[in-house]
Amino acid sequence: MGYYILFMTFIFGYYFLSSPEFKPALVSSFKWILPIALSTSVIYIVWFMIAFPKENSIQDIIFYAVKTVNCWSWILVIFYLGNLYLTFSNNFLKYTSEASMPFYVLHQPIIVAVGYFIYELSWPISIKAFVLITTSFILIMLLYHFVIRNVKLLRSLFGLKG
Repeated sequence: MGYYILFMTFIFGYYFLSSPEFKPALVSSFKWILPIALSTSVIYIVWFMIAFPKENSIQDIIFYAVKTVNCWSWILVIFYLGNLYLTFSNNFLKYTSEASMPFYVLHQPIIVAVGYFIYELSWPISIKAFVLITTSFILIMLLYHFVIRNVKLLRSLFGLKG
């Protein structure tokens, strides 16, 4: 059931953000959205801590309505803050945006390969995790920067422009 809810949230988010009327409506109604998000958070947490309602009761319906309004309110708050603070571009963002698909494709085989070599070592798990994460990240970025970006066939295979 949870995946269906996440999928519907994704669909609604795509629909809302692709609408030209959404951002102005969000900006004009933010003065109501944040107090609703905060107050429903308090209501939800207090209600959850005191007593969970019986299933299929009026309180249960109200409880889940409060939870739903709370979730949507916080999603709208995040959209508003993203629109306010994350509407810029720079060279780092352009580079990492282009690197995201190759990074996504390469991360699993690289992590498995590096993990294969450090698995038998008698290091503490925290050191193994640190070495795995840093080595994998460095290898993926080196492969992307020096190989994938410079070979036209690989650029095409990884979905990069020209």
